Amino acid sequence: MNHSTPNDPYRGLFFLGGIVGILGVSIWLAFAYKLISYYPREAHANIMFFGLLWSFIAGFMMTAIPRMTQTTPAKSWERRLAIGLVVAQTLLSVLNLTSIAVYWFAAQTLFLVSFVAMRARHIQRIPFAGFAFLPIALFQAALGAFLFIYSGGGSREPVTLLCQEAFVLNLILGLGSRLIPVLSRIPKARLPNEIQSSEPWATSLLAALTLNATYWTQLLGWTSLGLQVRSVLVLAFCIWLLKWLKRPTQWTAMGVALKAATTCLCLGLVLQTFNFVPSIAAIHFLYIGGFGLITFIVSTRVVLAHGGQDLSFEVSSRRLWLMAALLLLAASFRFISGGEVLSPLTYLSAALFISATLIWISKFIQIEIASADRPSH
Repeated sequence: MNHSTPNDPYRGLFFLGGIVGILGVSIWLAFAYKLISYYPREAHANIMFFGLLWSFIAGFMMTAIPRMTQTTPAKSWERRLAIGLVVAQTLLSVLNLTSIAVYWFAAQTLFLVSFVAMRARHIQRIPFAGFAFLPIALFQAALGAFLFIYSGGGSREPVTLLCQEAFVLNLILGLGSRLIPVLSRIPKARLPNEIQSSEPWATSLLAALTLNATYWTQLLGWTSLGLQVRSVLVLAFCIWLLKWLKRPTQWTAMGVALKAATTCLCLGLVLQTFNFVPSIAAIHFLYIGGFGLITFIVSTRVVLAHGGQDLSFEVSSRRLWLMAALLLLAASFRFISGGEVLSPLTYLSAALFISATLIWISKFIQIEIASADRPSH
């Protein structure tokens, strides 16, 4: 990857995402200590998905897609608008204007669609087959917001299934199909900008459509069937696309963390499917241990590579081990707490998540300072 420049979108969005994530968890503590009067379930979900995760997704896409496709880098107004969208989303959610916040997420989705579409007009090549998941991820996000608006805000299910889980899972399986094997140091893993002589486009598109059909199945009322099929598919895709069971050429802290996160991804879905535990516990195991850990690990590599840092950090850094361990513990304690959202174990999970995020932020700031001190060429 190229070294960071002041114009790289990830710089502002990653940092903002970390701060928003801390706020999204702290809102439960604020409720417990009666600092806010409303029950923050929907506000928390909005902040974590439409604030934290969206910041990292937008930062990554706006930085990587122009480079992967050899098209125009993000413009200054696009970077500022992306940050403004996150700030406004967070304020709406903190004020408990959760329905308006979903409408606002529709604007966030439209922004990403327009960002990709403006570059698709001049695209010279599609980087790899996993990109087939990208338009479907954006379509699912837009569809979920539309269904919520169409119902007059009467049903939150399209938001939870499509705007949140489907949107993020598609990106992990699609873009992650190149990123995660490379970061895990899997033999013969290809970089995102490498082109295969024959890309399995049709297979990837069929896989993406089949996966997403399980969400539409749930919305039509066949919840168990949708969950069961999705669990099997995600397990298969983690083995096929993310190379979950492949042995790396070298075991690293980053690689081990990604193996653990992929395990949480599969296990979280299986636990939902067979009702071994309360659904909310299994969902948080998926979100924290799967989505959260993958997000922080991939973004760490982006910051290291673009900041011109020695990649030995990802091999055996105690800070990276600690961050991953804290997130896995946060997922585990939230899972053990079951359906209790205000239990001591839930508070412990929140504290562990905040600690892991602060560790990530401190490393980000350290790299930014080092990058600013490096002489320009």
